Amino acid sequence: MVFPEALESIGSEAFRGCDSIEAVVIPSSVTFLGESIFANSRGIKTAVVNANVKSLGHGLFFDCIALESCVLPETLEMIDDYAFGGDSKLTAIEIPSGVKSIGYNAFESTSISSLILPDGLESIDEFAFQYMPITELTLPASLKTLHPMAFNLCYELKNLYFLGDAPETIFDDDTWSKPNRVDLTIWYYESAQGFDAEFWQNYPHSFIEE
Repeated sequence: MVFPEALESIGSEAFRGCDSIEAVVIPSSVTFLGESIFANSRGIKTAVVNANVKSLGHGLFFDCIALESCVLPETLEMIDDYAFGGDSKLTAIEIPSGVKSIGYNAFESTSISSLILPDGLESIDEFAFQYMPITELTLPASLKTLHPMAFNLCYELKNLYFLGDAPETIFDDDTWSKPNRVDLTIWYYESAQGFDAEFWQNYPHSFIEE
């Protein structure tokens, strides 16, 4: 599906559940994306989002189980809740350099095993990477908040590398105040601050060589 260059907006759920769509190209003329535009459209294999937007909209490609690749615009600042949640065939994605936040369940249950987070990223929400097969991840020095359940059920995750001070952890309840992940090692610079807090002491620690 190729949209006309004069198109400026796409409304919420406009193509939800349209299994006949196999490819999507959104032009740069688009300045607004509604919620769940292509959610549950299980035939989409490729997507190119050239839209001039800062936000993708909630659930843009949620449960698009055939989606294998997606190109995102450089104007993007937020990857919204459920943007790619459930997209089990999605194995790789490049996150634009301007992205500052990754939302709730944004990449949950994708098959992405390697991910580069941009410098400037400030927050990662609950379940953002749940069930992903990543084995390690580097978190930029700009990161300010990290939900303790961002990596929930990432059983293959063995190493988290923090390039800055410990981010603030946001708790909804006491469930994750004492996580049981002795197989997950937290890496950070010896000069970094905040990793002596109780939450981080539940994990094995190692220092990154400066």
